[in-house]
Amino acid sequence: MKLLSLDPSSTRTGYAVTTGPAPSEILHAGYFTPRPQRLSAYERIGQMVTDLQELLEEERPAAVLIEMPDGKIHGRKRRSGGAGQSIYGAAAGALWQAVRAAPSWAEGGPGLVTVDPNTWTRSRTKAQRHAELARLCPAYAAIVASDAGGDVGDAIGLAWWWWGCNRT
Repeated sequence: MKLLSLDPSSTRTGYAVTTGPAPSEILHAGYFTPRPQRLSAYERIGQMVTDLQELLEEERPAAVLIEMPDGKIHGRKRRSGGAGQSIYGAAAGALWQAVRAAPSWAEGGPGLVTVDPNTWTRSRTKAQRHAELARLCPAYAAIVASDAGGDVGDAIGLAWWWWGCNRT
């Protein structure tokens, strides 16, 4: 089974296409990064939706995981008064809707699963998650320096969490 996992934000979205929980089962991973960055938030979101639609058509995953906001403001976002949360929610919601509107390639698919960030991260910090991922996955270790926001790492981590919970 092919799984697409998404770690959305309002500036870029990390994704991973996997077929299982092992490093060798990561088919590919990357970003939807709108260009130019000076676009309005909603233009950036629109470009990321278009990129997602193209990836869905190309990969035809049986399931899609999306990290979705839980509506609570945590950590440094709380200290900033939650600035940017509404745009982040709009981005996550637009990607969610794009998956819902995608054609069904597999019987009943693509399945759509939303996951609260605190569920899959198990309260580990981003730095802890990415250090563990770099240790377990040589391909990620090679790109960890260029994954400044950790979006690719989180997309891979989200996929691995799902595979771990859904072993058959």
